[in-house]
Amino acid sequence: MREFGIENQQKKSKMFTTFSNPTDRFDTNGLVGQVKLTNERRTVYLPEPADNYVTLFGEAEIEVGKFEWSVRVDKAGDRQAVIGVATGSALAQISGKFCDETTGFGYGVNGLFRSGGEITAGKGRDCSLSEGDVLFIRLDLKLKTLQFAKNGILLDIIIPRVAPGKYRLAIALVDEGEQYTIVNPTDYLARFAMFQFRISQ
Repeated sequence: MREFGIENQQKKSKMFTTFSNPTDRFDTNGLVGQVKLTNERRTVYLPEPADNYVTLFGEAEIEVGKFEWSVRVDKAGDRQAVIGVATGSALAQISGKFCDETTGFGYGVNGLFRSGGEITAGKGRDCSLSEGDVLFIRLDLKLKTLQFAKNGILLDIIIPRVAPGKYRLAIALVDEGEQYTIVNPTDYLARFAMFQFRISQ
């Protein structure tokens, strides 16, 4: 396990801020039989265990500017799923982890970050995700950065020098009963901001 250009920021908890962009949905291209899509293709469910990781991608393809996704953990299984973004050759990975490719960045539900087959542990607060948690992802191709937030709080991980490309949301699943939903970032941030305000009083 090593660090590979991830900047760890040891700062006071900072709320994630967002802007309005369309809520993505899953692409049906390459969809394998055991994976089910519901909720206007915004919820993915794996009813039985897979022999290998199954990867799904979002429809939105981001090449310029910035975009934000948020994914809610409905059922986490053994917390081995990976959520992130992919481009290039990683988009062909419907079997295996997209983040084992050099062009895929994946945030593990177990709190471990993966890229190019390498694993990096987050520092500071608990970075793992449980049922009901929401992972926020911000890709800024102008600043060439990728950031993550858990339940509205920025995590101590920034991926710098993100290469140009056409990026899409990616989720790799393997455990029976896993379920994840793409949700609207703005709606959920408002809820988390109110919660943080209340516990600070």
